[in-house]
Amino acid sequence: MMMETKVKKHPAAPFIHEEILPSVWCSGCGIGSVFYMFSQALSDTELNGEHVEIVSGTGCTGRIADYTTLSSHRAEDGYVFQTGATLSVQKPDARVVSITTAIICRPRMAGEM
Repeated sequence: MMMETKVKKHPAAPFIHEEILPSVWCSGCGIGSVFYMFSQALSDTELNGEHVEIVSGTGCTGRIADYTTLSSHRAEDGYVFQTGATLSVQKPDARVVSITTAIICRPRMAGEM
């Protein structure tokens, strides 16, 4: 009698373009971990990626827009949260997630809050 082996699907699989892997993210920087945890959180919700919009900046963090299968938008550094806020007004049914680095958002946000 042969045993069937079940292959467990990666939690990020529905939300990532696997054909462009491996990613450019360095193993120690944390962006890949953030993206993985975000994907896992989406898997655990009833949203399951529907009506989710991602806003990311430029550079390494901005690559999230390239790797995700979700609706994604890029914003200039320093304008990720403003772009996300504008998008949430334009699409009130959407769940808008802005992802950027603390180094990029801190100077601009500190002056505007």
